[in-house]
Amino acid sequence: IYSFTIDTSVTVSTWFQTTQSQFDTDTLSGAVSLATNTITVATSASNGLAAYAEGTIQTPRYRLWSGTSWGSELSALSVGATINWVVLRPGETRDEYILGTLGTDGDINMQVYKNGAWGNAQEITSTAADAGARGFDIAYENASGDAIAVACDGDADPVYWTWNGTGWTNSGTINLASANNCAWIKLIADPASDEMIVISRDTAGSQYEAQVWNATSSTWGNSITLGSMLEVSHEGMAGAYEESSN
Repeated sequence: IYSFTIDTSVTVSTWFQTTQSQFDTDTLSGAVSLATNTITVATSASNGLAAYAEGTIQTPRYRLWSGTSWGSELSALSVGATINWVVLRPGETRDEYILGTLGTDGDINMQVYKNGAWGNAQEITSTAADAGARGFDIAYENASGDAIAVACDGDADPVYWTWNGTGWTNSGTINLASANNCAWIKLIADPASDEMIVISRDTAGSQYEAQVWNATSSTWGNSITLGSMLEVSHEGMAGAYEESSN
């Protein structure tokens, strides 16, 4: 058993700890448990971020939530077209967000928010089959903290890119059973491992298909073909893991 004593009369100039950057205040607001089974001392309340499209503006808008109030409207990086779809995912092991957008021009773009600014913009395809369908999704691996973005890119097999915290990599395609163009994508991350499930649906609604991401071998597999969809203009699919993964 270990213990320590806090001398509140002393102002600490800097906090040091092993999982994130150093702190420059001595205000303890709480402790945050990370996916890597570590505890991080928090000097401020957890923040939130809401991102959205606005009219015909080609720049995603966003606002920050401080824990008590919303900030003013701000702009992310321009994506070069009116925005139809927006996806936002928070990092598992890093203080960052990934924002994905699908524009009316069929471009699917990614950008990363960290250290108070947007950067690392990456167009992962310019040929989405249907700008009216959300043919992309993003998820973070729980343990590694790496992220995967999957996107329909104008043919039957979606492309996927990986983000490792510093850069994007085009990692290949997911081979699907359908010969029709890919239209809708849903990506679900296991909360207790680096496993993911991707669910896709083609433009004709002829079938759904699910595959599983094996992070150890960096491969997709365990394919299963599911039912069909008559309302082709709707997504009609969902997926989830149990939180305990038991």
